[in-house]
Amino acid sequence: MFSPELLHALRIDSETQARANGELVGLDFDPFLGSQDPADHYEARQATVKNGTCSVGVWRASPTDTAPKMDRSEAAAELKQQNVGWRFVNFTYSVGGPDLLHLLANLRQERRKYDATAPR
Repeated sequence: MFSPELLHALRIDSETQARANGELVGLDFDPFLGSQDPADHYEARQATVKNGTCSVGVWRASPTDTAPKMDRSEAAAELKQQNVGWRFVNFTYSVGGPDLLHLLANLRQERRKYDATAPR
């Protein structure tokens, strides 16, 4: 489902967090939704293809959701067609901050400052 680059970055983050003995050293939110308080239902809407990349908006769509409604998607999944079909290559978020790949790279870089054995 994931491109090799995204899968590698997610594995490094997950494995590093698993070894952290209760310390938070990785992502502290849902990396696909960009949320710490996800809804119980989402919908994929507004798919567009440009320059070989498909972008699909991910919208909160829970009938019981009490969060304020946004006029844009919570996140966007980016996919590219590769040898085996379409694969997720990145996720961008509507509310500030860099995309998932950049966040994971920034976390790796920060961990290296404090731990020379941190995965690259």
